[in-house]
Amino acid sequence: MDHVRRTIRFAICVLIASAALNGTRDSLLADDGPREAELPIKRIVMYTSGVGFFERGGKVQDDAAIELRFGTRDINDLLKSLVLEDLDGGQVTTVTYNAQNPIVETLKTFSIDLTYSPSLADLLRQVRGERVRISGPNSVEGRILGFEEHRQIGEQGSVATWEVLTLVTDDGLRSVRLDIAQDVRLLDDKLNAELNEALALLTQARATDKKTVTLRCTGKGERRLRVGYVQETPVWKTSYRLLLRDQEKPFLQGWAIVENTSDHDWKDVKLNLVSGRPISFIMDLYQPLFALRPTVQPESFAGLRPQRHGQDLMAPVPPIQQGAGRGKRGGEAAFGAGGIGGGGYGYGMGGGGNPFQTGGGLGGANSINSSDDDERHAKVRGTGQSVANAGEVGELFRYAITTPVTLARQQSAMLPIVNEAIGGEKVGIYNSATEARHPLTAFRLKNATTLHLMQGPISVFDAGEYAGDAQIADIAPGAERLISYALDLDTEVTSTAGPPVQSLASISIAKGVLSIVEKHERSTHYRLKNSGGAAKTILVEQPFDTAWKLTTPKEPSEKTRSLYRFAVDVPARGAADLVVTETHEPVKTLALGDLGDESLSLYLTGSIASDALKAALKTLRELRAEQASTSQKSTDVRTQVADIETEQTRIRDNMRSLDKSSDLYARYVKKLGEQEDTIETLRSDLANLREAETAATKALSDFVATLSVD
Repeated sequence: MDHVRRTIRFAICVLIASAALNGTRDSLLADDGPREAELPIKRIVMYTSGVGFFERGGKVQDDAAIELRFGTRDINDLLKSLVLEDLDGGQVTTVTYNAQNPIVETLKTFSIDLTYSPSLADLLRQVRGERVRISGPNSVEGRILGFEEHRQIGEQGSVATWEVLTLVTDDGLRSVRLDIAQDVRLLDDKLNAELNEALALLTQARATDKKTVTLRCTGKGERRLRVGYVQETPVWKTSYRLLLRDQEKPFLQGWAIVENTSDHDWKDVKLNLVSGRPISFIMDLYQPLFALRPTVQPESFAGLRPQRHGQDLMAPVPPIQQGAGRGKRGGEAAFGAGGIGGGGYGYGMGGGGNPFQTGGGLGGANSINSSDDDERHAKVRGTGQSVANAGEVGELFRYAITTPVTLARQQSAMLPIVNEAIGGEKVGIYNSATEARHPLTAFRLKNATTLHLMQGPISVFDAGEYAGDAQIADIAPGAERLISYALDLDTEVTSTAGPPVQSLASISIAKGVLSIVEKHERSTHYRLKNSGGAAKTILVEQPFDTAWKLTTPKEPSEKTRSLYRFAVDVPARGAADLVVTETHEPVKTLALGDLGDESLSLYLTGSIASDALKAALKTLRELRAEQASTSQKSTDVRTQVADIETEQTRIRDNMRSLDKSSDLYARYVKKLGEQEDTIETLRSDLANLREAETAATKALSDFVATLSVD
């Protein structure tokens, strides 16, 4: 009950203090402080990169404060992109918002650490030594001494564990099982208060999703104030309807789909829709950033002290850039022309005219304001009419909605942006990988408008009937795209691959290396049969390989990044054929020394090699034959010498067992003498043959090394 009474008293004090502060604030605003003002949304530029630029504008009187509410996730974009201009002599002073200290850092300041989800035992471990009162089967009060974990093995090997708290009581040490404790209370009121404050902080961190940003400006009298910022928005999308009728030009109707997912209603807002992909990213500027600092030991324990390095006094000091970011316009605070960013895109302020142009300050040289556009009214067919003007913004493209847009929060809308006749023709597209039997009914869309058609789905209506859906990529004015929306069941196509053909194309020799060019040929035969009552043009698609050269037809009708397209005219109730032939000529290289006799004879008798090449190959064959013959003779002589030496070894072995006066012994002596004479002759011949073999090898090597002939 004491705890409840203290909580009630604390809440009453908070209410009284809050009322006093609010009263003081109201009196300050009513007397000498800044007056609150409202800035409604005036203009929005939505991008396909998932962001939008919002411009607010209004009038303020004297010193003023404007409060804007944003979602927490939008604060980073606001801090990164906010631009302000207090016109007519005023000055923007400060932009304030509630700082967001990381909750983990804040929780670490409390005596009890709740940065994780601690158990009861973990909480009590943090306040070891404090007095607690535990209610249960046996209530007890004392100081926390320590903890033990008890285990008990049950049936079938199960293990039960529980924490046991050891308390120092007036009567001695007591052990208390925490799993059966009914109530645990800290007897230190300060610790109790810190624990409740930490829990309240966790609750607040989950509940707070809106932040107030206060803009303050000073000045005299009534003035104009503009505020601009980038905020995350849904990507605006487009969808199209293509109307096809005989004897009439194709007609395209396009719609932009926008969503207002903010908490603010759009009322009479000037809306610009920009296609393109400007670079946009999120940087966490709202979360306080704490730098990681090294821990340095005291000098008495440190082996190496942190170093301090002086500056280079010889290096020149870079000059201060004057006028790089700000300019003056009649005493107004403004971002000058060519300010932050210089060129490119941005939301510039200053220079002159509309401060929210990309041609005066933050960023660049191209306006995104609809007041600078060359107006162009779209043609009308039926009941639809375009409400958008088109214009380029550098590499981007903009649709400026000419009619102010009113859209409630959390609502979506479709806005007509294209309503014009276009160019094009019906065709068929056959790709065996997509559909093996039938081509697709398609339309070659020619963007004859001045609009940049953004990617999106397109529904095709032929002769007033729904014909199918397609999808288009971005199409610049004057460009063409093929779209397919149905299967052409009246036309059937067969594709047959011909047998591969391989032959020799040419042979040449360069510095002893033989280059052989082979010719590989492949072909595909397409048969197209049209059972319908009207002639058709079918685009046959076939993948291409950069290593293969198209030979028939000589050129494709079209070529994409990975496909050939061949236009084939097929008569009504008739057929047509297309043969696509490609060749590939790989080059093989081979050292002449590795050329076999069989291949050499093949090239000599074939018709591919030139007469000069054949003469060179013939000389090569003769030199190789001479070198081989000399080498073989040397081998034969060495074999004879080896045979004689073997025979001499046999004779000497026999002579050891004979009487030296015997006739056989005398015969062996005579034969050994004759063999020695023969060996001397053979060794002389072998020396000559070695010289001849060396000369033949050198002649062959020199001939091969210097041989070059086509």
